[in-house]
Amino acid sequence: MTTNANYRSGADVLDGLRDDVLSGKPPTFYPIGESELTRIEIGPGLVTLLGGAPRLGKTAFTMQAVVDALRLTRTLRAVVCNIEMPPGVLLDR
Repeated sequence: MTTNANYRSGADVLDGLRDDVLSGKPPTFYPIGESELTRIEIGPGLVTLLGGAPRLGKTAFTMQAVVDALRLTRTLRAVVCNIEMPPGVLLDR
C-alpha cells in the first residue's frame, strides 16, 4: 500500500505563526455553517479544541461540522481522529 500523505507536526504548523500574524494577511477559514457557526475558525494550520463533560455531543458536533465544511468547500479534505472510542462507534455517530 502506497500513501502520499503529507503530515506536519504541531511544532511545524505553529513555527510560522508569529510571521503570519505580523504579516497582516488574514488566515484562510472554511465555513462549517451559517449564523453563529461562522464564528468558529476552522482552517489550515489551526488547532480547534472542543471540551466538555461526557455525552454532551462533542463528537457528534465535530462530525457534523466536518461534514458541513466538506459540503460547503468541495475542494476541502479532512481527517478525523478520536482516541476515546473505536472507529466503528465514531462512524455510527
